[in-house]
Parts: sequence; C-alpha cells; structure tokens
Amino acid sequence: MKRWTQVVLGVSLVLFVVGQAIAQEAPDAKPKPVLTGERAIMAKECNCTEKQQAKLAEKDQAKKEALNAWDTQNGAKLDELRAKLVTAEDKAAVGAELTTLEADRTRIEANAEADILAVLTPEQQVVWQGYKLSQQMKMRYSLMNAEQATKCRTLCNNAAKEIAALQGTAQENQKAKAAIIENLNKAVQELVKSTAVKKPPTVHSKTPTPTSRTPATERKAPAKTNPTR
Repeated sequence: MKRWTQVVLGVSLVLFVVGQAIAQEAPDAKPKPVLTGERAIMAKECNCTEKQQAKLAEKDQAKKEALNAWDTQNGAKLDELRAKLVTAEDKAAVGAELTTLEADRTRIEANAEADILAVLTPEQQVVWQGYKLSQQMKMRYSLMNAEQATKCRTLCNNAAKEIAALQGTAQENQKAKAAIIENLNKAVQELVKSTAVKKPPTVHSKTPTPTSRTPATERKAPAKTNPTR
C-alpha cells in the first residue's frame, strides 16, 4: 500500500512539472479579433492572417472613434448649415461653408481608410480592389446569373491590376483610373448582353373557329306529305 501511494505521488509530481513547463512556454492567450461588416469581408476575400485581422480591428475602431469625435464636435453645426441653406438669401456663401465642413469629414474618413488598406499587402490590395469593382458592377447589372458573375469578377480583377500598375501623377492616375473603369463597364455590359438567355418566340396556335350547328336533337323533322291518290 505504501509503495502504491509513492507511485501515485510520483506520477502526480511529473504531471505537475510538465503542466508548469507547458504553461511557461505557451504565450498568453489573446481573444481573436471580432470583425464585422466590410472588415469581415475584407479579411475573408484577402485571406488575412490573424495578425492582420487584429490590425484591421484596431484601425477600424480608430476610424469609428475619429468620426464619432468629429460628429460630436461638428454635428450640430452641420445640421444648422443644412437647414440654413434652405432659407438663406446668400445660398452660395452658406453652401461653400457647408461644403468645406463636409470635406473635412470626408478627409478624416479617407485617411482612416488609407490606414486600413495599409494593413494589406500590395497583392491583397489588388484583390480587394477587384472585389469592390465587382460589387459595383453587380449593383449596376443586378440580373447577372452565376456564370456572368464569375466572368465579371475576372474582368474586375484585371481592371484592378491595371489600376495598381498606374505610375503617373495623382491627377494622371485619377484620369486613367476613370478610363479603366469606363472600359470595364462596357466589357461587363457586353458580357451581360452576349450571354443573355434568349427566350424562344411565342407560337400562337391557330384554333379553328367552330361552325355553329343546330344540335341534331333540335333539328326539325321534315314535314310529311300525303301521297296523291
């Protein structure tokens, strides 16, 4: 009995030491980042690593906080200018002030989006650009079938690669990008037309008009004539 007790204690001691060693070697467990909406789609489409997903969650939260701070500080002024624009005599002046204020918010949002995109590799950025273009085309041509959608995505991916390869000035790139998207739109439009399922022409069967006849039961029997004697 004493020997058995020693064996049990020995095994327990070994398990305790092994457990302590594993606990020391294992890094602190951190909860996986929770991505929702567009960020979740981005992570899936671009096959982001866990490290990238954590960065995306961080940058997305920073964007929300920046926009919320701006709205808190300027929201009332923004609503005031929008209401004032309706009845103002000098609409040009009020409109200019409103445009400046809205542009400031747009700038903050664009900078935050740039920080988010910077988390992706150049290759992933092309993939994401292709996805965004495909969504735009699907909204424009909502009746695309599955085959058309697959071909459309390929066209959008190619357009995204062309956009990524632009190396001109900001103004030149903007103009070139617009031309690429215009060509993409034409290609998708042609795709939808060329692969559209044509319905066979409707054949109208000619049913002969029945002639009206008096039923046999209603026909009058011929009058009987008396034979001449």
